[in-house]
Amino acid sequence: RLEDAERRLRQAIDAGTPWSTDFPQAVWLSLYLGVWRHDLAEVLTAVGRLEEAEEARRSSLEAWESTGDAVLAAFPYGKGLAHYRLGELLHQTGRSEEASRQLAAALSIMEDLSRRRPDLPTCQWQLICLLANCPDPAFRNPPRAVALAKHVLPARAGHYWRYLALAQYRSDQWQDAADSI
Repeated sequence: RLEDAERRLRQAIDAGTPWSTDFPQAVWLSLYLGVWRHDLAEVLTAVGRLEEAEEARRSSLEAWESTGDAVLAAFPYGKGLAHYRLGELLHQTGRSEEASRQLAAALSIMEDLSRRRPDLPTCQWQLICLLANCPDPAFRNPPRAVALAKHVLPARAGHYWRYLALAQYRSDQWQDAADSI
């Protein structure tokens, strides 16, 4: 049903875009456009339309960047994810130098969010994932990802513990990784 998802996301984006132009002070419109364009990029990536996916990723990043320095954690969270996913796509398509710039921007945003919200798991999982599994090994730091995951992840929250398991796997802690799943 990816075609259906693509059609509906494009409808939402087409409907929301004029509003964001008419009301640029309504940052929440940029949040929605950032999310919808991100989701569209996910669909396009899944069906192998990488050039279109890249355009959607850049458009998502543009929407997030238009939020400026909005304080709500959702905004830096979205910006960090947008940079990271664009970096992944660029890395996948062999554009290592540009990918590194995007991944470095993602890391910076994620580090800042992690410092500002040190005990909030939703503000940590992206950083944990990047440190454990970044496509560019130069950005990985699995031992730090393990320590961060153990510090912030709530007990019995399986969707977060997979990141601990990934970090442990990357740190060659095979049994701990298996036990964390």
